[in-house]
Amino acid sequence: MTVPSEWFLFCRDTVVPVHYNAWNLRVFRAPTSLAAAALAAAHGAPLLAVASDDVPAATAAELDRLGARRIVVIGTADAVSDSVVDALGAFTTGTVERLDAAGRLGTVAAISADGWPTGADAVYVVNGSDKAALAAGAALSASAGAPLLAVKRSSVTSEIRAEIERLAPARVVVLGDTNAVDGSVLAELSGLVGAAAAGS
Repeated sequence: MTVPSEWFLFCRDTVVPVHYNAWNLRVFRAPTSLAAAALAAAHGAPLLAVASDDVPAATAAELDRLGARRIVVIGTADAVSDSVVDALGAFTTGTVERLDAAGRLGTVAAISADGWPTGADAVYVVNGSDKAALAAGAALSASAGAPLLAVKRSSVTSEIRAEIERLAPARVVVLGDTNAVDGSVLAELSGLVGAAAAGS
């Protein structure tokens, strides 16, 4: 068995793995949790859950059993407290890092930057409030080894815009019809990368 070098941990309110070694997840908070699923896939790392103020015994035992060279916590201190981040240090000889930014879409951009530091050939984009599209997008992006980014129905935030420009993808795949992502957003994405493909 190959021991993963990285573990990604989330607040229990964000994502709850039904099985630690399967992509069988019950999603509470999107889009950060599903963008992080693509990140974990890019790193070949499993997802584990923590409470906002505690490391559950099962998670602690699994971390202790397998070990980790790097632990990445997704979300602000409101989602995963600093005391939990400190406690996670006991389970690695390396670093414990937090990925967060102002707002959920800012955190989505930070997740993408961590997983694809040198850019990406393709990017999947969904409406951050469309949970069905987010779930489908997480599966597609994980399978393709591509980042999952989120927009609002009629606008692209500055953080997401900057991240797409940094990634410099050859293709942007937008999931959902114009009720989810309207034409003005498609036009903006086209202007950023030169091509945008719409899918439903």
